Amino acid sequence: YAPYVRLLRHHTSLGNWSKIMNLLAGPESTCKGELTFSAESMGGTAGEMLTACANDGGLHELMDSGLPNFTLQTLYTFGSPAGTVRPLHNNLREDGCFKGRRIFFDWDPIEKFNRMFN
Repeated sequence: YAPYVRLLRHHTSLGNWSKIMNLLAGPESTCKGELTFSAESMGGTAGEMLTACANDGGLHELMDSGLPNFTLQTLYTFGSPAGTVRPLHNNLREDGCFKGRRIFFDWDPIEKFNRMFN
């Protein structure tokens, strides 16, 4: 999953990322309650990595440690290949699962991408 981690590190280094983090999780945040992540295709796979890192306390591996942290309770992906061989573990739930869904079409070439590298 190294390509997705590199992608996330790039995006979290951009100027607008700190604005987004402060809006979502900073001291002046108006977000109260659960945060849901939704993405498609390869962005969904990167989102899985982001969600797993957020819920495991590992966001400092992806972004500036001075930025506020957050957790994601729900994850929806559309047409995204799995980014790992084993399912990612959600440390915030006893069953280890994420709320949400992985939605794909069996004939989708992106979904078949990982099968080429099994």
